[in-house]
Amino acid sequence: MPSRSNRRPASDPRPPRARMRGRTLQSTTTGALPIINDLLRRTRLEALLEVALPKEDRRVRVRSSQAILLLVRNILLSREPIYGLGEWATRHTPAHLGLGGDHSGGLNDDRIGRALDTLFAADVPSLVLSVMTHVVRWFQVSLDELHNDSTTISFHGDDTEASTAQRVFGRQTSGRRSRTPSATGSFRWSPTSRT
Repeated sequence: MPSRSNRRPASDPRPPRARMRGRTLQSTTTGALPIINDLLRRTRLEALLEVALPKEDRRVRVRSSQAILLLVRNILLSREPIYGLGEWATRHTPAHLGLGGDHSGGLNDDRIGRALDTLFAADVPSLVLSVMTHVVRWFQVSLDELHNDSTTISFHGDDTEASTAQRVFGRQTSGRRSRTPSATGSFRWSPTSRT
């Protein structure tokens, strides 16, 4: 048992280490990271983020794509707050987090915030389309029964202001034609559903 003077404080975020005869053993957490990393690799999310995000200064220690993927991994595994991501990352093997050896100084809540800013500045709809196109092809997802109708507008709640004609031409969210006017409920209106 180490003496009191050799013990690390309880708040030290570094993983535990043992030293003996000039060698050091360091324990880190792996958990489900290999499974998540395989899924992220197959979705090509990092490469697609690199293309979509604005170019960065070469001096940054942690690229925005790395920080965003770190945030994704964290959300999937433990949901730590953004201010605790640096400490959370030190408990894991850097390679499993997509980080280089020494990321401790460059990974904090400010860096994660700047990465989210770059994501906000990117063309997110094109990024999502690229990711989904790749995922559909890679996993051979059948889209035969999928319909994305971006012209549909859904309204939920009381409909006390609508006239009887508006309610009759509306469609309920169940997809059945509305036959009787109703003052409450959920309606879905589509410009092509007026016949």
